[in-house]
Amino acid sequence: MKNIFFVVALTMLLSACGGSGNNPVETSSVAAPASGEPSGLQSDSTSKRMRPKAAADGDKGVDKLVAMGLVLDFPHAINYDIIDESRNGTIRHRVLVEVLGADFPAAVQQFDDSIVALGYARKDGVDEGGKSKSTYVKKGVASLYILAQPVDVGPDLKNPDALGSIHIMWNKGR
Repeated sequence: MKNIFFVVALTMLLSACGGSGNNPVETSSVAAPASGEPSGLQSDSTSKRMRPKAAADGDKGVDKLVAMGLVLDFPHAINYDIIDESRNGTIRHRVLVEVLGADFPAAVQQFDDSIVALGYARKDGVDEGGKSKSTYVKKGVASLYILAQPVDVGPDLKNPDALGSIHIMWNKGR
């Protein structure tokens, strides 16, 4: 009887964590965690939201992206790979890729081509102020939200050879 209760409880928990994939990821800017920050989502002292945390070794976003077939076929470095909570309470995964020593527009195009080759369709996109925001959708999997920015209009980057960044976000639970 205990096993049946456990299976029912686990099934309910997993179904609550899933989603339709149609809820957009909150793309508000949240700083990456400090390297000494404890793991696990922690309450933010100024709000009820959780602070970002570094993704655990078995839950690295970049590993998940590569495993699904995404190709980062340009020189790059990972600035951060985090899990955080949006303003609306959605737990999301975020990876910031720094594009190094390459033609930045060509790297962004290669990245876009790689996503499309996986069967995603570009649902919408906005290019303004040097930034490119796009949503990629594919039935049955989490949508990908991409923000590509050259170094002069994007966030501070760690590598001095970085020409820009590609920020990849998706809702967790899939």
